[in-house]
Amino acid sequence: MKTPCKSLGCLYLLKMKIWNTNNGGNFSGEVAIIFDSKLGNDASYSNGRLQFTIPDSGILLTKASFKSGKEDDRFFIQNDKGSYDTLTTSSFHDNSKKKYVFFDRIITFYKNINGKEKKRFVEMFYVGEKMDSVSNKNRFFFEQHINDLIQNEN
Repeated sequence: MKTPCKSLGCLYLLKMKIWNTNNGGNFSGEVAIIFDSKLGNDASYSNGRLQFTIPDSGILLTKASFKSGKEDDRFFIQNDKGSYDTLTTSSFHDNSKKKYVFFDRIITFYKNINGKEKKRFVEMFYVGEKMDSVSNKNRFFFEQHINDLIQNEN
C-alpha cells in the first residue's frame, strides 16, 4: 500500500517483516525477499501494510511486486514466549546482546529470458547481534546463492 507524502508528493512503501521461526527468536543470518516470483507466496497484508513471514531458511519467494519509494519498514521477530520483539536497523555493532537489522538493501539481479534481460528485485539484510568482517564475507556468498536461485528459477 502506498501513501502520499504530503509535503513532497513522494510515496512511502509501507511494509513490515515478521519472523515466525521455530527457533524462538534465535534466528541470526542473512535474509532475502525475492519479489515477483511465480513460485512465491501471495502477498499478505496486516493493518494496510504488506507483511512478510520469513522462513527459517531466510529466503522468501513472494508474488508481491517490488515498488520503489521511500521505505517505512518495520521488523519483528517472534520471541520464545510467542509474542513479537521489534528489531531496529543499525549500521554497525561489534558486540551486542540485542539483535539488529544490518545492511538493509535492494539488489537488482538480471535474468536472461528468451534473449531479453529481465530485472529481479531482491531485498536483502542481515539479522544478528553484530556486523563484522565475517558477516560481510558471508554476505557475498549469500548474494551469489540468491543469484543462482534466480537464474535457475523457471
